[in-house]
Amino acid sequence: MGVIFKRAINYYETDKMGIVHHANYLHYLEEARLCFLNTNLLSYASLEHKGIYSPTSKISITYKKPVTYGDTIEVDTVLSEVTPVRFIFSYVIKEQKTGALVAEATSEHCFADKNGHLLILSRIDKGLFDKLTSLVEKRGE
Repeated sequence: MGVIFKRAINYYETDKMGIVHHANYLHYLEEARLCFLNTNLLSYASLEHKGIYSPTSKISITYKKPVTYGDTIEVDTVLSEVTPVRFIFSYVIKEQKTGALVAEATSEHCFADKNGHLLILSRIDKGLFDKLTSLVEKRGE
């Protein structure tokens, strides 16, 4: 099940043209992803305590409409794919007031230990792997 993360745009996130600088979307995606994990699974700190980290290996963002200071965005986050070594999130960002599409994005993350060595999650924590797999949802389904 997707999780909606709401966030007000701060003045410091805007550029000279008064719109949100594109780099800030990386922060919005991370905040939404952590919200998804906290809502459906456990905190990222709990994962780290287990020795499981999830570095980002790939991000793609398609910008559709700028947002400005004072706007509130909603980031609809779904877990779209899980394999034993990686997982992928899909995001749809909309302006809360109008529902206008702001951006669409995906982020891919691998499972790694503290030293950056890849982990096969299904071998080290089958319960966690099964729980993640149960949360997979394709957009439009």
